[in-house]
Amino acid sequence: MVKMMGYWAYKYKVVERGVEIEPDYSERFEGAGAPSLADLVLARRSKNPVLVFCSPAGLVDLTEQLTSVIHLDQLDDYRVLQDCEAKEDDGEYKVFAAAEESSMRGLDFRAPRLGMVLIVNAAFSSPRDRSQGLSRAGRFSDRCHRVKLGPLPDVDKDKSTTVWKRLLKMAEDGMLNKDKYKMKIGP
Repeated sequence: MVKMMGYWAYKYKVVERGVEIEPDYSERFEGAGAPSLADLVLARRSKNPVLVFCSPAGLVDLTEQLTSVIHLDQLDDYRVLQDCEAKEDDGEYKVFAAAEESSMRGLDFRAPRLGMVLIVNAAFSSPRDRSQGLSRAGRFSDRCHRVKLGPLPDVDKDKSTTVWKRLLKMAEDGMLNKDKYKMKIGP
């Protein structure tokens, strides 16, 4: 048995506009009246750059309807993220999309003048991934309008359980420094 003392890491907070917050959604679209992902992106990209986190199938659908989507899962030059406010050739703002959580972690999207719109249309695999994903835009006091699209849960419990099981297995196998992560193995 592994007892985690460092659960605080999953209570990730973000400083936005000088205030510590737990990132949440500014707007939610669920049920029969909800727009499609492509329609929502098209409506928002005329005023702000847009970041989308969706399923792989959602990314395929979005790419079929919008040709200028920047796939974060395949991005080679991350300097483009430092100036998300540059417009595309069609006069609209850029649309960035990720289907992998790893593409949402560790990247900073900058839109200091306009702010960004973050549209989430998929469940995250853990509370920490949710917090990190929701905080990718809106850092450094940039404005961020977070939108949840669809009736999906914020965190997929099956994926979350798998993450914890892998972490516990690593601790039991001695792959984690127990002192560093304040873990106790045993009864």
